[in-house]
Amino acid sequence: MKRISLLIWLMALASAGTSVAQDGNPAIERFKEGIRKADAWMKEQEKVTEKNPLLGLVLSRTMVVKLREVPTEGLPADLKGAYDAYVTATAQMAEIFAGWPETEKELTEYLQKRVAEDPQVMDKVSEKMDAWGKVSEPVRAQLQEVAKKYGLQSIVELF
Repeated sequence: MKRISLLIWLMALASAGTSVAQDGNPAIERFKEGIRKADAWMKEQEKVTEKNPLLGLVLSRTMVVKLREVPTEGLPADLKGAYDAYVTATAQMAEIFAGWPETEKELTEYLQKRVAEDPQVMDKVSEKMDAWGKVSEPVRAQLQEVAKKYGLQSIVELF
């Protein structure tokens, strides 16, 4: 799902190398370790979302929490700013699903009820996601560019 391309970014960043100038930078090392932890959580969630991809949408709220746990203190300002902007954009996407249940059974019942009340509800959600995608694309592009600057090229190739 393109909207959750951050999952791919996180997996790549967890194994990405840095440029010579950044090797051993403690802030970057902490950042990468935080990404590894978020990546481990996301890999566990992939098992859940394989059965029901819609659960990935509501799990986006928890994903934002995990992303905010990644330490950014001491990162170069442009990398920190680009990452923080991406987390903010991801949080905006997660807001689309505010109030949606997080278990498969409850989510299915919730969506059945919503569709019964408004048969166009999923089209409306899709429109919101498309609008979010247009707003978040420049944020993603900025993160890609900054990542290149710090030798994190492998994440750029996955977007």
